[in-house]
Amino acid sequence: MSRVKIAMFSVYSAVLALLVIFFLSSCESEIPEIEFVKVTGKVQEISSTQPIPGVNVSIVDQEDIDAQISGNDGSFTFDGLRLDDGTYALETTSDDYIDERVVFTIDNGKLLDTIVVSLIASEVLDFDQQILDFGSGIEEIDLRISNTSSSTQSVSISSEADWLSSSDSETVIGSGGNETITFTVDREDADVGSFEESVIFEVEGRPSQSITVKMQKLDPNSGILTLNTTNLDFGKASENQPITVSNTGQSTLNWTASSADTWYPLLAPAGLSNPEAILCWMSRLIGRVYKQVIMNRPSVLPVMEVQPRSQ
Repeated sequence: MSRVKIAMFSVYSAVLALLVIFFLSSCESEIPEIEFVKVTGKVQEISSTQPIPGVNVSIVDQEDIDAQISGNDGSFTFDGLRLDDGTYALETTSDDYIDERVVFTIDNGKLLDTIVVSLIASEVLDFDQQILDFGSGIEEIDLRISNTSSSTQSVSISSEADWLSSSDSETVIGSGGNETITFTVDREDADVGSFEESVIFEVEGRPSQSITVKMQKLDPNSGILTLNTTNLDFGKASENQPITVSNTGQSTLNWTASSADTWYPLLAPAGLSNPEAILCWMSRLIGRVYKQVIMNRPSVLPVMEVQPRSQ
């Protein structure tokens, strides 16, 4: 090979090497550097702004990102995340607080604002009935209160109804336990009429809960309709059941009884009752669900449930 050819080959080799180096360097400059995102925030109680530890915090629809638990100061941190710019949702769950979801934004690879999640404490009491209806003659009703939380709760009980009292104004219920409170009405000083009030149950750090109480006081100088039973069970064989309709008031009382069904015809659907009792009979055909018979006069509506005979 002549010296000229060797020299030209060397030049070509050098140019090719330079081109390769230039190409590689340009490619490296076009590869974006991977930036990891850090997401931080705090969980607090909505009214007091006190930090809440032990809350489970997760980023919605990001299954590859492990959930975090808020620390003693309520803070949480997601570090080393690969998140594109955009809007994301963060969710919190806790046994003692209502689940919450907030959004946050990643802009230019960074969290736009520190996340603050304000939680509302969940209700922890459960009642076996939401309405205590004393009607015109009931004086006492028991209410069972259950504690559905994972810790013991102190409960205070109050009402603005001066005709209502409770066996306890405060009680302590263990986790998963229950307590029975007896409510009593006193109609003596109440005006004639119908009344409705609320009973408030308060647990520290929790939203207050309430039930409704109703009471009626009838005019003692008017007729008062009274039934000797509010439930007739015909069993498997009985075809007739008596009902004693009494007027415990001081004046004559007109009453009627009615029902939408015909499987238990009333043999005495109406009457005129003085303070002495009237006997009313009922009969029915075999098998249906229980129905109601309304014993009626103006402003007085006692309800009697009739249980059909078993098949």
